[in-house]
Amino acid sequence: QLAAGYAQAADDQREAEEAAFIREKIKEYADRLTAAREDIATEIFGQDEVIAHMLGCMIADGHMLAEGLPGLGKTSLVSRLSRVMGLESKRI
Repeated sequence: QLAAGYAQAADDQREAEEAAFIREKIKEYADRLTAAREDIATEIFGQDEVIAHMLGCMIADGHMLAEGLPGLGKTSLVSRLSRVMGLESKRI
């Protein structure tokens, strides 16, 4: 029974370490996303919700269709996002 107690304590310790590691990674990614959002917002004004949705799509490995009237900054937004993320963008 003593051995089982030690095994349980070791399992608990491992779980605590894994949880701490996951919390650290989540904070790291949240900080990086905040920095990306702030960086994009230096060039794209008043589009905080759109920026958040675009970043969410990237995290989810999804797609987003940016619709709107000409001159609202859709291409500029995608260009800035790609530069911030270190990616390439092309207009189609």
